[in-house]
Amino acid sequence: MIAPRAARLSSWIAILLVCVLSPAGAARAFEQERSEYGARERLSEGPVRVRLAAPVPGSPDGGKEALRRAMTAWGAPACTSLRFVEASDFEPADVEVRFVKEGWPYGRAIAAHTDVQSDAQTGAIGRVVIEISGAWTWGEGEALPAGALDLESVLLHELGHAAGFSHSRDPDAMMRAGIKPGVVRRALAEDDVEGVCAIYPASGPAALRARSVVKRAPFAAGAVLGVGGAVLAGLVVARRRRKTSAVRRPDPESSP
Repeated sequence: MIAPRAARLSSWIAILLVCVLSPAGAARAFEQERSEYGARERLSEGPVRVRLAAPVPGSPDGGKEALRRAMTAWGAPACTSLRFVEASDFEPADVEVRFVKEGWPYGRAIAAHTDVQSDAQTGAIGRVVIEISGAWTWGEGEALPAGALDLESVLLHELGHAAGFSHSRDPDAMMRAGIKPGVVRRALAEDDVEGVCAIYPASGPAALRARSVVKRAPFAAGAVLGVGGAVLAGLVVARRRRKTSAVRRPDPESSP
């Protein structure tokens, strides 16, 4: 009886490894905003037009290139269909970015604010206004001025709100709450990529493979190890049971 118990114990350990290390056990940290009636907010299909309505002081071009890089970053993962594009002068913008020089209504601690108007029933996002506070010093490039906030990092974060994301619980995410002067976060983290690919998935085999890699990569080694251990332990248990049955139960064909 000792060997079958040991085999069963190995089987349970392997099953627990699968549960703990497999992708299904991974907790998502990104969150999606909800409308007045609880519908998940989401932009409509197709390119989302963005316009910089007022230049931001501290940037050589008023923030245009920083905004363009932030727009590109959200559409860079192969597994998402989300695309921000620059609106021309002759078309309406879905997202408008404004620099507010005076009369900032949100308090000194808030450096930027995004107002999202969505349909209360469906959550479909309509007009979005991103406001940048003139009470702060802004910068970009390799070296930021003392006490300055990185414009591209903040625009990347606010575009996430424009797409329907609330703050993430992942401390490494771009969509985490808050940023300090001198800190640079100009790229999507793993949680941000998982979120944008879940809410705005691309279509086609290549996109499916990309989403699978994003979701499973951190857990692949553990999942393979757990599954392999479970299969091996199961085979051992089955073999031991067959041997035990052969000893305890007489063969009906040969019994007197």
